[in-house]
Amino acid sequence: MKLEMYRVWAKQEEQMYYKPEIVPSKRIGGEIYIKCVDLQGNSKEFTNKESIIDIMYDTTIIDDNRNPIISGDILKVKLRNGEQSTVAIMTHKIGTLTFFDFEPRFIIPSLGIGYLLSANVFSVEKIGNIYEIPTNFGGLG
Repeated sequence: MKLEMYRVWAKQEEQMYYKPEIVPSKRIGGEIYIKCVDLQGNSKEFTNKESIIDIMYDTTIIDDNRNPIISGDILKVKLRNGEQSTVAIMTHKIGTLTFFDFEPRFIIPSLGIGYLLSANVFSVEKIGNIYEIPTNFGGLG
């Protein structure tokens, strides 16, 4: 499965951008650039560096309200046993592999976000993203 970029957080500007796409570089050094737009439709390009932007990917999973779950989203997860957790979906990379997981991890050992599809989960609701709710998750982004 190929990861699809969904949105980009510009760290210095503290602003979200949408419809990201890779722009082939003709610049010296061959750096990769990401072109995206803000909510007003203004276009901007960023160098694809973790120190500059946080790329958020589509997980291909939806919440109970049919909202797509994107890396960086904060979810309220209710389990069948009555427990409830508020977690953020984070992107982790190991070499060339990329996977999604919860922070904080409420299942040890981690089963990744596929756990949201298990019979143990009663409901999943997206309540924001790590940049919209900085008081609870500001250290994760």
